[in-house]
Amino acid sequence: MEINYIKLGITLFLALSISGIAVSSFDNYLDKKNTEKIISSAIVGFKKSTDKLDRKIKTSRVNLNNEIKEFAQKRKIKIDKAMKKEMAEIQRISAIRKTNDETCSFWSKEYSKANSEYNKVMKKSACNRAMND
Repeated sequence: MEINYIKLGITLFLALSISGIAVSSFDNYLDKKNTEKIISSAIVGFKKSTDKLDRKIKTSRVNLNNEIKEFAQKRKIKIDKAMKKEMAEIQRISAIRKTNDETCSFWSKEYSKANSEYNKVMKKSACNRAMND
């Protein structure tokens, strides 16, 4: 039997070329699968990170809203206290004015009834207080 080296060479060349192409294709397929796995893992990791950030943002918003409400309540209490204090002062001044006006009126009537020096001094003093308050 005679060996035809040309046919054998061509056959070996074709076999090696086809197997090289097959190995290269299989390697590309594996690279593609690994790349898809890496990308998929990265997407899952990013999703977990964004979910965690979303929870932190939501918690921060709730905390901020609670702080704003607490600040508003404290501010309202402070304003209410100040308003009560101011109203009490207004009522006190109003009562003083009313008393001074009544005292002036009383001494004016007393002076018109009896024109004494004492009634005149008392009227003048009471009416000066009423005009200056």
